[in-house]
Amino acid sequence: MKTIFQFLLFFIGLNSTAQSINNCCINPGLINPTSICPEIWDPVTGCDGIEYSNFCVAQAAGITSWVNQSGISTTIDWDCGVICTSWTGVDIFELGDWVNPNDPCDLGACLPNGEFVGIAIDCAPLGCDDPWCLPCEGEVVYLDDQCCPVCVENTPLCFSPTGAGIYEIGEWANPDDPCDFGYCNEDGFFSGVMIDCPEWMGLPCDGEWILEDGSCCAICVENTVPDCGGISITINNGWNMIGFSCSENTDAIEAFSSIQDKIVIAKDAAGNAYLPSFNFNGIGDLERGYGYLLKVTEEINNYNICENEQENPDDGSCEDAQDGYDCEGNPLIYVGGQAHGGIVFYIDETGEHGLVAAQEDLDESYEWGCVGTDINGNNSSLSPELKAIGAGLENTLEIVSECSETPIAASEALAYESEGYSDWYWPSEYELVEMFNTLGSGGLDGNIGGFQNSWYWSSSEENSGWAWLVNSSDGSASSAFKTGSFRVRAIRAF
Repeated sequence: MKTIFQFLLFFIGLNSTAQSINNCCINPGLINPTSICPEIWDPVTGCDGIEYSNFCVAQAAGITSWVNQSGISTTIDWDCGVICTSWTGVDIFELGDWVNPNDPCDLGACLPNGEFVGIAIDCAPLGCDDPWCLPCEGEVVYLDDQCCPVCVENTPLCFSPTGAGIYEIGEWANPDDPCDFGYCNEDGFFSGVMIDCPEWMGLPCDGEWILEDGSCCAICVENTVPDCGGISITINNGWNMIGFSCSENTDAIEAFSSIQDKIVIAKDAAGNAYLPSFNFNGIGDLERGYGYLLKVTEEINNYNICENEQENPDDGSCEDAQDGYDCEGNPLIYVGGQAHGGIVFYIDETGEHGLVAAQEDLDESYEWGCVGTDINGNNSSLSPELKAIGAGLENTLEIVSECSETPIAASEALAYESEGYSDWYWPSEYELVEMFNTLGSGGLDGNIGGFQNSWYWSSSEENSGWAWLVNSSDGSASSAFKTGSFRVRAIRAF
């Protein structure tokens, strides 16, 4: 065990040799550690109550009075006047540095003028909850030869991947590193949680990744340029966030007219949508200084929304369509909208197919299950494509085929029924990430999916003992032991 001594001395100069209390029993002038005495056993008992092997040894120790085995007493006369008195009232019979052998906090120096200069000791507090206390991962004890308490540290039960010692069995989080957490097991094995942040996963960010205090994963802070009408950008295939910084507000149909044949959907922060294929403009005017979510079917290079020269065609758009429907009364399909029994969180490049999330979690938290079993073809370490969007159904079916445990997340997701649909299944890791980034706290409309601020299991396995889960608050992914119970949200395809 490691022992930590903590104290502060306000006086310097203590001699390392501590003298005993002297009540005329011990004469310091007689003390002679180099005295040569006969090696015979003729014991005497000194006035200090200690038995010495013979009178010579007693005298060399400064003893001035002793009694032999026959009861005969011997006394050496000497002038033993008191020179100083310590703060605690102990008489001191010699000059110089002095320590009370019965109280290590009582020490100082006896001066020739009879003054005792004591040493004030201020012991630092250990192991309490006050901010000025020194930490003690162990027991605070007092030792016989020490004035101040010491911390006898416990041996850590586990060590995290960063080397931090853990002293209790159960869930643990490093207060100095939000990415360092996991579970300390009874056998001393630490089950660390692997973090897979959106930035590390290579997700796009039209701005800067910012790591906030107390967070493990950085969040994307989008660029906002107040007047960038002369800037051309590249719009990637799929989802993009663009800012409208033109000098005047412009109707969405007119602003996007040059690329309307490539747009699947445009959406503002309030959830209003522009869908060219349905001749529907729920956004109205694009407003200067605001951002818009745009999904396109192919990459568009050197696009400048403020230099649109194409005239707005007579597209037959209508202004009195019911909210959520086109001019012909067909339901609009867009991310965040209600359709096909759930909430749309992904639309493929055709604009006709995608994924919806159930409107609520399964009733209970479930284990991933199947500990010790490598699900055939479902090990993401060997087949990383099974983390991808579109992999959830295959993962779910393989799990229930290879593992007969119930109830587990896979079996309960397949058994789920809602809004007249019974073909629900368990999402993969990246399907969960997409869900939380569009319908959860990371979406433009906030947590419209009603997710708990918690970890959710995905159907993506890491290996026979571990599987991947995703944090609903920031979309970060990590792996955990399959026996953990976490929340589950079912999805279905349309």
